[in-house]
Amino acid sequence: MNNFKNKISIKDSGVVFALSVFGTAIVSLVLAFIMASAEGFLSDQKTLQWVSGIVAQLIIIGCAVGYGIYKKINVPTAVGAKNPLKLWQVALLLVLAFAVLCFMLPVQTFISNLLIKAGLSSPPGIIVDTTGDLVLALVVAAVLPSICEETLYRGFLCNSFAKPGKKVDFSAVLVSSALFALMHMSPWQTIHPFVLGCIIAIVYLATRSIWAAVILHFTNNALVLLLGYFLKGSFEAFVVANWWWIMIVALAIIVPTLWLFVKKAHVVQDATDEVMALRAVDKNKSLSFFTAGGVFCLFMWVFVIIG
Repeated sequence: MNNFKNKISIKDSGVVFALSVFGTAIVSLVLAFIMASAEGFLSDQKTLQWVSGIVAQLIIIGCAVGYGIYKKINVPTAVGAKNPLKLWQVALLLVLAFAVLCFMLPVQTFISNLLIKAGLSSPPGIIVDTTGDLVLALVVAAVLPSICEETLYRGFLCNSFAKPGKKVDFSAVLVSSALFALMHMSPWQTIHPFVLGCIIAIVYLATRSIWAAVILHFTNNALVLLLGYFLKGSFEAFVVANWWWIMIVALAIIVPTLWLFVKKAHVVQDATDEVMALRAVDKNKSLSFFTAGGVFCLFMWVFVIIG
């Protein structure tokens, strides 16, 4: 890959974001139509759930890798797949993921109750009845999203948004996390993905390793599935019932952990006049792609409410 570049531009991110959003939506509609018209195994709701989940993630990673090959981008190097983590970082990431989950459970429950009171119907969750379902759910809802979504939203978007000369650019954190939340196209999955996205983005920029993002995302999703399957909702009920002190303890873990990651971070590129000028031009070229994808996600988000 000697002729491949190791940087991802804002325009590159915009194109891949738009392709993944529209590609996922179109293929999901086609799949739903085909399976709704089918009989037997293919018409089963659980099957549609699994197939749609797998296809959506494959489209996301396919757009990122395919575009990278087309534009001669060394994607593994550009997103930080070749930057290893230290053992203490991995350990902290696991603790951080659990703390974030504990902090967000009461918040998510509160938001869900508000949406239900507003007259919205709760969307169907992942159907996990057997151990086989659990294994499949871990692959579809934890392994694939942690790799595919993190490659796009942290490796491409957050990475390219981050201004040179900064350890952690918080504007890049907020913008990439907002797009990550909108991508879910559901009011039920807005606040949690946004908060989780911000935390993942901070750690990603601090380490410049996509594996930090993957570990956090995977652990969060896997914990939700494992705790729900083995404890049958008792863990969530305990956290919600004792929300005030659990959220305080969680914050006491989250804040120092993020501070430590940021303190250990290094500036990876100087903010020269030439670099900033090129970024300004590239940013203007990317606006149409981000606008198209973002507006579509927002439209679908609103449609869920009024539909």
